[in-house]
Amino acid sequence: MSLADGLDAAAVAADATAAAASAGVARSVALIVAAALRMAARLARAGQSPAAIVEAIERVAPLDERIAQQDADIAARIAGRWPRE
Repeated sequence: MSLADGLDAAAVAADATAAAASAGVARSVALIVAAALRMAARLARAGQSPAAIVEAIERVAPLDERIAQQDADIAARIAGRWPRE
């Protein structure tokens, strides 16, 4: 199995995870990951190195920043529902 094939397979798994997840952070993250994996597969087929693929994904989808923002949003919602006394 080539790198591109493996990335395609992982994208299918991420799509299935997104389909099974309830709306919210889990689905959003799965969709972001699936899109990044599909982009990585295209780049791998084009002959890009693994390092170039990672760099391209980080430019387009800064996953760490998006996940951190979603975590902060959830924490704010939780704090709003159950304020500290």
